[in-house]
Amino acid sequence: MANSNFLDCYHSCFVMCAITPGVSFLDCPSRCLHSCMSPSTKNAKFHHQHQNQFFCNLGCATSSCTNFSTKDNPAEKEVGSCVDSCTQTCSMNS
Repeated sequence: MANSNFLDCYHSCFVMCAITPGVSFLDCPSRCLHSCMSPSTKNAKFHHQHQNQFFCNLGCATSSCTNFSTKDNPAEKEVGSCVDSCTQTCSMNS
């Protein structure tokens, strides 16, 4: 299961995004995935292999995990499980 930092980040990001005027709700899941999955600034100089892993995870999550969230429910646990699945898939392909 995704760690609590991801779950908290996704939930908070999604709620704020969904209530932000001028932002389409449909953009919120992918915006929040990118925000919550991005490596921290402390690790900004991470190795090329880690970059490939990150982009694989982000691409997989964006295409597979954004459909769980609704305007009334970020469904962070379901999204987190889906992201975990992407991480496993991407680690097998790296």
